[in-house]
Amino acid sequence: MDALIICNDGQNIDKTNFWDEDDGQFYLSYNAGALRLLVPESQKSMIKELNGVREVIVSRGPWQEKKLSDAMEMLFEDDSEAPFSIQVDINLSDIRPPETQNGRCFMFSVWTKGNKKCKEFPAKFRTVPSIPYLRKWGK
Repeated sequence: MDALIICNDGQNIDKTNFWDEDDGQFYLSYNAGALRLLVPESQKSMIKELNGVREVIVSRGPWQEKKLSDAMEMLFEDDSEAPFSIQVDINLSDIRPPETQNGRCFMFSVWTKGNKKCKEFPAKFRTVPSIPYLRKWGK
């Protein structure tokens, strides 16, 4: 794939070439106080898992199972016993939040082909010992 291009309009994505090639990988992009999850077409069915979500808990830490020293996890908190989650290699992101951002609140949105924002949630960030972490906020 050519270099990834994302043109922003504040928290929104105005234009991107992310969907030109579908390698099945999610991508995280940050702009204007919002973390955006770009969903490849091949993963679009996961969006139905987001019904009932009230917030997203974003955790950063090593992903030992994949032998990655740095990764991020999005836990889509819906108050169920097993909320939906996604783990992403930090290299599939344009953000590297520092530990000093623990507890920080921001907006989290989910984007699909055609630059369509299909979901938006309040979110919180934390640094964790390792992912998958899969714990509710404060646990």
